[in-house]
Amino acid sequence: MQIKKIFILFIIVNYLSCSISEEPVFTWVDPPQSVSFNDDDRYIRMIGGVVTILKAANEYNIDFYSLYLGTSGNEKAELIAEIPSTGGDISYTLPSNTPLRNYTQFTVATRNDEYISTGSVSTLITDYIGSPPENCAQKISFTDVDPEAGQISGIVEITRAKIENGFDYYCLYYANSNHSELTLIQEIRKPENENYVLPISILIPKDTPLGDKSYFFVKTKIDDQISANRTEFLITDRIFNDDITPPGINSINFPATITESFTGTAIITDNIEMGDVRAVVNGNTIISVNIGSDYTFNIAYSALDIGDNTIRIVAFDAVGNEMTQDVVVQKIDNVAPVIGSSVIAIFINLPNRLPGPNGPPPPQFDGIRTTLNNVTDNDSISQVILASGSVITLDIFSGIQEQYVNVYQVEMIKGDSNSYYIMATVPKGSFGTGNIQLSITAIDLADNWSTRYFNINF
Repeated sequence: MQIKKIFILFIIVNYLSCSISEEPVFTWVDPPQSVSFNDDDRYIRMIGGVVTILKAANEYNIDFYSLYLGTSGNEKAELIAEIPSTGGDISYTLPSNTPLRNYTQFTVATRNDEYISTGSVSTLITDYIGSPPENCAQKISFTDVDPEAGQISGIVEITRAKIENGFDYYCLYYANSNHSELTLIQEIRKPENENYVLPISILIPKDTPLGDKSYFFVKTKIDDQISANRTEFLITDRIFNDDITPPGINSINFPATITESFTGTAIITDNIEMGDVRAVVNGNTIISVNIGSDYTFNIAYSALDIGDNTIRIVAFDAVGNEMTQDVVVQKIDNVAPVIGSSVIAIFINLPNRLPGPNGPPPPQFDGIRTTLNNVTDNDSISQVILASGSVITLDIFSGIQEQYVNVYQVEMIKGDSNSYYIMATVPKGSFGTGNIQLSITAIDLADNWSTRYFNINF
């Protein structure tokens, strides 16, 4: 009995001595108190910025804060970073262009070499989509009108950059979900008319396979240099029920002849739901349509050629069925160019040249440089003529050609906007001396003309 008591006492003492001498083993770590994030990356489905983590209330036994991407609850789907504990709150910079993919939130847990916290904190991600730089396309828009899954078609519209200096082309690409370019769809030269405000439009053909295409990219190009900046649009594959009936186009009301920009209308209907409506001018120029209770086509005068123009109205319903109707509009230009009142002429004496090897020296030449301020036309200037002496006739429409006493070859240089400069070289002594009258005649593409006279002293 005594031996049994001693054995029990030995066990109790041994247990107490072990409990006192060994460190406690923790099977948990505290989670952080909160996490927040502001996206600074302006691209669609791409994120970047500062993740702010409010440290755990008790950081004992915490070695790292683990940052994850997830979709719901406190899901830890993809580990982004292991951030060492510092004893204070943590600011972690997430690199720009980090793919968001289908994730919707950040989740943060704590851990050491053995354990990870059972608790965690999360914050929803708001994908910031910023405005593109001023020298990029302002916006891309597209609505899929192909009814089949895995196929797209429709019109891509590109809103021009606010500043178009430094490039000549807009380049439209497909890109995948990782924002990597796949294929170039089309290069589009920027419109020469700086006042052209309608979007640039590109047709995506019916039954185009979607494949791994997730985005449209638009970049800019000059020579062989492609911009690093881009404008993006996320492609949505729309799927519809069977519908084989195309829209109807009726009551087309376009003028037969025009002398200025105009508005045409048509009544366009569909049995279920209308899609896009466009106008194709002479087979290659797509012009946007303002859609109201009636379909209104606002077409710029400069978009048409002199003479007959075929305008094709193209109507899609919501599932991609297509109907077309053609209308012919004749463009008449009977407006003459306008020459501004300010004309500056400078007389230049050029030195004699040396004799040629086989003959007498060529004659000395005098140069006349004239500056035409604000020479404008409702369409486009084709020629500027410098002449001296009396003008015999400039009656284009009667069939009599232009005739001058003296006509001098000129080089016409287009400046900013609609200002033109011309340089003429004439033989010495052609004008004599004194006050000489010269004329400048501007002719447009339709052979309308106007003349202004000015004097110069030699």
